[in-house]
Amino acid sequence: MKSPFSNWMPYIKPLLLLIVNGLVFAYAMFQGGFVSWFLFYSVLVLSLLSCSVIFVSFRSIKMEREITPDVALAEDSVDVTIRMKKRFFHPFYYVRVQDVIPKSLSRAEISDNGGLFFFSFNKTLTFEYHIYSLIRGEHDFQEVEVVVGDLFGFFERKKRLPIITRMVVYPRYEKLNRWTVFSSRGNEEGSSFEESFEEELSISSIRNYIPGDRLTSIDWKHSARSNKLMTKEFESYQGQASNLAFYSTASKGELEAFEQAVVLCASIVNFYYKKSMPLGFIGFDEQGQYTPPSDQHSQYQHFYRQLARVTPKNEALFSITPIVELMRGTATTIITVSLTLHLCDLINQILAVNGKVMVCLIKQERSDIEEMNRIEKIRLNGVRVFQFMATHTDFRNEQVSEL
Repeated sequence: MKSPFSNWMPYIKPLLLLIVNGLVFAYAMFQGGFVSWFLFYSVLVLSLLSCSVIFVSFRSIKMEREITPDVALAEDSVDVTIRMKKRFFHPFYYVRVQDVIPKSLSRAEISDNGGLFFFSFNKTLTFEYHIYSLIRGEHDFQEVEVVVGDLFGFFERKKRLPIITRMVVYPRYEKLNRWTVFSSRGNEEGSSFEESFEEELSISSIRNYIPGDRLTSIDWKHSARSNKLMTKEFESYQGQASNLAFYSTASKGELEAFEQAVVLCASIVNFYYKKSMPLGFIGFDEQGQYTPPSDQHSQYQHFYRQLARVTPKNEALFSITPIVELMRGTATTIITVSLTLHLCDLINQILAVNGKVMVCLIKQERSDIEEMNRIEKIRLNGVRVFQFMATHTDFRNEQVSEL
C-alpha cells in the first residue's frame, strides 16, 4: 500500500538533511572544542557529497544490452547482460539498474532483472539475469531504468534510458516421425505421421484395381465411396514443388491450439529443409502473398521468421484469388485450428486448378457437427485431413487421428 506521505518525501528528505546540519552546527557552537567541530565538518562534507548526486548527468551514461545465444527457440532460456559505462567518478553513492521487460514476455520466467552497486570505483558496471521458458515472437527491449542516489537516501534521481534490442524467438519443432497417426478405420497399430505425409506427397493418381496390384496400395476410402477397389499410384516426391499455408484465424479459446499449430508448421518446414525439397509459402492475407517454392537456405530462414511473427487473427480477411493460378499442379499443406467456410472456399479454389491439398487440423476440443460435415465434404473432393488434439504442449507423444 502506498504511503500518504510518499508524494512529499522528495521535499521532506532534503529538509531533514538541512535540519541535521543545523543541529550539529548548533551543538558545535555551544559545546566548542575539536571533537564538536570535527563532527560538524564531517557531517557537512557527507551532506555536500549527498547533494552532489543532484548534478549527476545521465547524458554521460552509456548503456549496453547483450542477449546470448543469438538464436533462441520457444521454451529455451537466454542470458541477458547489462553494462553501464559512466564517464564520471563518484564512489559515494549507489546505482540501481533495472532492465525494462517487454509486455510480450510477461508469461516467461525471469530472474532478478536488476543490479545494485555500492562504493564502486569501476567506470563499467555489469550484471546479468536469465529469462526462462521463452515465448515465441519478436520481443523489443526498449529501455533500462537507472536510479542514482546518495548513501543515506536523502537524494535520488531516476531516469529511463533508451536502448533498443530486438530478440526473435523462433518456434520449436519436432521430427515428424515422433508423431503417431491412428487411422479412423480402427487399426490397432498406428503409423508414423512422417510416413503418412510422405505417402500422401508421393500419390500421383487413383485408378481401378488390377489383379496383381499390392494390397497395401489399395485406397480403402476411395474404394468405399465408389463401391469398387481403387489403387494408389505413386511417384517420387523428391524435387516436387510443394506449398505450406498457415491459416491464422483463431479465437481466444484456441490460443493453445494455435501455438501448437505453429509448432507443427515449423516441423514441416524442418522436414522439407532436411530433405532439401523445394517449398513455397502462402500468406493468407488481403494481398494473397505467395513465396514460390525454393530449396535455398535463405528461403527456410524466411519461413521461420514469418512463423515467429505470426499472431492469431479474429476475422477471415485472407484471399488467394490473385495467386491461385501460380499453385496449379502443386501440393499444398494447410495448417489450421478451425475448418471454416472461408477456408473450405480457399481449398476449393486450389482444387479447381488441379492442386493437391492436405489439411492438418489442430483442435483443443473435438470438432462439432458442422465442422465434421465440412471435413467429410472436402474428403469427398480428395482432400486428406489429419486432426491433432491439442491436449499437451509437447508433441513428442502426441496421438493424431487421420480423418
